[in-house]
Amino acid sequence: MAKLGYTDLKPRVLFVINKIPHEVIESQISKKSRQKASMQTKIKNLITGNIIEKNFSASEYFDQADIQKEKLVFVYKQGDKCIFHHIDDKSKRITVESSIVEASNLLKESTEVTGVYFDEKLFSVYPPIKVNLQIKDAPPSIKGNTAVGGNKKIVLETGAVIDTPLFINTGDIVSVNTQTGEYVERVEKSK
Repeated sequence: MAKLGYTDLKPRVLFVINKIPHEVIESQISKKSRQKASMQTKIKNLITGNIIEKNFSASEYFDQADIQKEKLVFVYKQGDKCIFHHIDDKSKRITVESSIVEASNLLKESTEVTGVYFDEKLFSVYPPIKVNLQIKDAPPSIKGNTAVGGNKKIVLETGAVIDTPLFINTGDIVSVNTQTGEYVERVEKSK
């Protein structure tokens, strides 16, 4: 494994502390008068999902996390479990807690996702950055009201509720950012 110094701890870098993989969310070098520089970070424990703030000094070194990634396909959600299959073998099913699946409320059948493994254990599932979903239910737009900015709550085909502009209607297909859970654009207008 590669060794990392405190200056290598940049956002999205994966490293190990006490045999547990962490991901750097934010980092910034800090130097106060008469003190040595340190790296102020916000890191995410990839096993538990907890985010903490931690400072690292120049004398600290870390192992780079040996992470494996694998393409999976979302099959369905049942209660608090998500079921996936391997991209090349539909018979190999994987069942995980929905808490380790980012934006599980925005996944529909056959969505390709990335499974992340540490020590051969699946600990996180990341969806694509954007997904296209159909609007299942949207309040009607009032004529003339769509030119002025405003939002309304709509229900997606997965059951998730998001805010969209007033011109979005039932049956439209919209793009949603899975990292923020926000509307991005209308992909296709309903007929």
